[in-house]
Amino acid sequence: MDFKKNMKNRAFRKGTYSVGLMVIVFAIVVILNMIIQSLPSTITKIDYSINKLYTLTDTTVDYLKGLDKDVELYLLAPIGEENESLCNMLDKYAAWSSHVTFEQIDPKVNPNFISQYTSELVETNSVVVVSEERSKIVEYSSFSTYVFDFKLMQYVAAFDGEGLITSAINYVVTDDLPKMYISQGHNEELYTDSFAAMVNKANVVTESINLLEVDAVPEDCEVFFVYSPSVDFTESEVEKLITYLDKGGSLMLVSGDTGVDFVNLSRLLEYCGLELQEGIVIETNSKYFLNNINVALKPARAEHQVTASLINKGISVYIPNSQGIAIRDDARSSLTITKLLSTSKDSYIRTSAEQVLTMQDDDIPGPVTVGALVEEKLEGVEKNMKLAVYSSGYLLNDSCNIGVSGANFELALNTIAWMCETDDNISISPKSTALQLLSVTTNDFYKWAIILVVAVPVVIIGTGFAVWFIRRRK
Repeated sequence: MDFKKNMKNRAFRKGTYSVGLMVIVFAIVVILNMIIQSLPSTITKIDYSINKLYTLTDTTVDYLKGLDKDVELYLLAPIGEENESLCNMLDKYAAWSSHVTFEQIDPKVNPNFISQYTSELVETNSVVVVSEERSKIVEYSSFSTYVFDFKLMQYVAAFDGEGLITSAINYVVTDDLPKMYISQGHNEELYTDSFAAMVNKANVVTESINLLEVDAVPEDCEVFFVYSPSVDFTESEVEKLITYLDKGGSLMLVSGDTGVDFVNLSRLLEYCGLELQEGIVIETNSKYFLNNINVALKPARAEHQVTASLINKGISVYIPNSQGIAIRDDARSSLTITKLLSTSKDSYIRTSAEQVLTMQDDDIPGPVTVGALVEEKLEGVEKNMKLAVYSSGYLLNDSCNIGVSGANFELALNTIAWMCETDDNISISPKSTALQLLSVTTNDFYKWAIILVVAVPVVIIGTGFAVWFIRRRK
């Protein structure tokens, strides 16, 4: 009886121990799960996509950390049809800032939700960004775009989700959106859709204007933009622009070598202490031109707010067929003039039409300024007068921009941001969705071929033979 009783007690204790252990393990699992669930999505949700498509860059993270206004992100998608990776990315926006919330809205359950923001049809997985000031809808199809891959030397598909969402957040929290008026009526060049998209992404409102049709430059003009005109301005137009500048206005001029004598436009530049020099800039230092073409300039950059991001990235602009920009001797002492882009001392301005390979007596020796900024503090005016002049009409050319990894567009956008006095030009490039090819040099190819095809088999066979030989002797 004692034996049976002891066995029962032992079995009971063993069972109790097992049950207790299971309870403890279960409790640990529950607690760990609660801890993991409480962690932000930046830790728990790992981005396994190519090129980390849904991981936020430092630019966005820093922006979110400084955000001081509430923003709501709504993903419009029926339950089960949501893009999970996009949801994870939006979760990370909310995780990085207490001012950002994210919620999925099922249009089937809440069909009237979108009518608060638009009367048009909206694609599934589109995102609505809302603040107290305004709202913006980012269509799902706009997330897909194309970028130029220099390794493949072709355009490849890319994902621009982060860039568009961050831009939309900045759009809805900005009190007063800057406005840029684009000059018309002088056969100006039309900048490309690519640059227009970048300006829109930078949340700059644009409107075309013909100065002959208005009495003055509008009061809400932050930047007056003139892009490569081929017809001179009239005297009255120049007077309107000078009046605008005297009130603290900002003007950005991208000129081109059109062969036109801009008498009136030159007077505007003279008022700001500058003048364009006749002729084309020729560069003889190979470090400062591209593709073995002496007029395909890749000028040096002076340190300035406008060029800071380019210098940090180690990229430079590409502006072929540039004219020289000179500072006038009679420029007002109140003007602060910065030689932003300059060629080397080995360059010169060719003033004649002769096709010769060397500098002639009439040519103007370098270095030559091909990009300049002018700023003047005005009495009784809140903002400073600002002028930017770039002497090549190719500044906003798509091909030239691609050739220098987007440096041309970035310089132009930085210039606009400087004139608008915005804190930062928040620019996030699309991320390529193309598979990254492994590039192997010829030397590496032969080295690994010898190792894998010759050395490794020899080692394996040799080891096997040695083992066989030792066992045979035993």
